[in-house]
Parts: sequence; C-alpha cells; structure tokens
Amino acid sequence: MKAQPESRELVPLVKYETLKKNVHLKPGETLSFKPGHGYFAKPAPWTQPPIVVKPPTVDLSSARNVAFFATVTDSAITYFCRLPKTWKAAFTADHAYPVTDQQIAAVQASGHRAFVWCDCMTTLPDTALAMVEQRRDKDDHPLLDGWYGQAESASQFDVAIGALRAPVAIIGNLSSVRSDQLARVAAGERLFVNELYRNVQPWLQPDWRGANAGVGGNCAAVYASQSEGAVYTPISAYRALGLWNPACDSVYTEGMLEADWKQLA
Repeated sequence: MKAQPESRELVPLVKYETLKKNVHLKPGETLSFKPGHGYFAKPAPWTQPPIVVKPPTVDLSSARNVAFFATVTDSAITYFCRLPKTWKAAFTADHAYPVTDQQIAAVQASGHRAFVWCDCMTTLPDTALAMVEQRRDKDDHPLLDGWYGQAESASQFDVAIGALRAPVAIIGNLSSVRSDQLARVAAGERLFVNELYRNVQPWLQPDWRGANAGVGGNCAAVYASQSEGAVYTPISAYRALGLWNPACDSVYTEGMLEADWKQLA
C-alpha cells in the first residue's frame, strides 16, 4: 500500500486572506488550519490509480498481403515478384494445379516468402503438410514456409485447426463459421483472411462479425466463372469503391490480368 502523502506546513498563524494571496497550492491541495500550528496545505486524499490492462498484441502480418494461387503461370510469378516484400505467395496443394520448384525458388529469390494452401475439403491438410516437407532446394532447405487452411464452412474450419501442424492462417468466410470458431478468431488464437468475392456476390461488404483482432484483411477475387455465376471484376473496381487496402488485403489470383497485378500495391 502506498503511504499517504504528508501535509506541507506553511506559515504559522497568518491571516487566511494573506496566505491565500501569496501561497501557490499544488494540484489537489487545500488550505487547512490547526490550532497552535497555523495554516497548512492539506494534500488531496490518495486514491489507487486505475489499473490499465493492455490487450495482447496479435501479429497479423501472416494474414495480410497473401496471393492465393490456383493456376500458376510464369507470367503470374513475374508479376508477383514485382510486388512489395510484404506480399506472400500461397500455392495450392491440389495436384490439378501444379507449381514447379523453379517457380517457388523464383518467389524466394525475389525476397518473398512462399507457402502452400488447401481447401480442407477435397484437398486435406496432410497433403499440404507433405508438400511443405517434400519441396526442397538442392541444399535440402525447405522451399515452403508453412501452410494456410480454408474455412468456407464450419466443417472446413474444424479440419484446418485439427491438423497435426497449425496453419499460418485461415482464408474463408467469417459468415459461415460457428460462434465458438468466431470467438477463437476474435481472441487472436486463429488468424483469418476474410473472403470478399464481389465477382461472385457483387453486393458483398466487409463484415468481420466483431472478430477484428484476428482478421488480417479481406481477400478479393476477379475471376469469371459461368458455373459459379462469377463475372470478371477487376481490382480497380474494388479500389473505386474503397474496398481495397494495399497494406493488408489479399487476393485470389485466378483470372488476374497484368492490370490487376499492377493495382495491388
């Protein structure tokens, strides 16, 4: 317990008016009189200062500026390598969309980090983890730094967090997860990239459902798909609506044109 501050004696037995004019009180002090001693400055009552608990700081960098690849072309790798070094490449573990060691090495050589991702539905975390382990350079150094999961449904979220090795972050729809899963994102236990695919649903607006502490940013998509009812929607359209933040947003690269790559930074 902090000791009470002591009273500060002034000039004994002087008139109150004289003292009031000539003495400067400290903040919180008041004039008081004690018979036989005179006037003195009485300090303000001591109170316990408020205890401020700062929330833990969550590093969201892993859930920001991620380029999620399906189809991988040399031209797309070239465009990616020109992006700021905050950007990370995540290649799918789906064998239908192969990526070569040379393409991954080019990403690394440009000063960017490379990862793998899986949809946690048709391609499971074990496949992604095997890819992380198997892809190595000539000196046996890993080419991939980890993996990203997907949660476009609550069941996919469960698969992602149930893997033997935790994902770096999860990409998906916060609107589709359960309340307990959302709470883990809100607490920063799981990092999340929230899909904002306006090419599929042009009315979408960002909604992180209050889980902001664990959300790195939104993920845009531009591709056209007749089966999905998706219409090509350039990155410039996201920018025009104020729905693109180059400091934190990510992108699904399928169908991107050179102009879209140039709009990312």
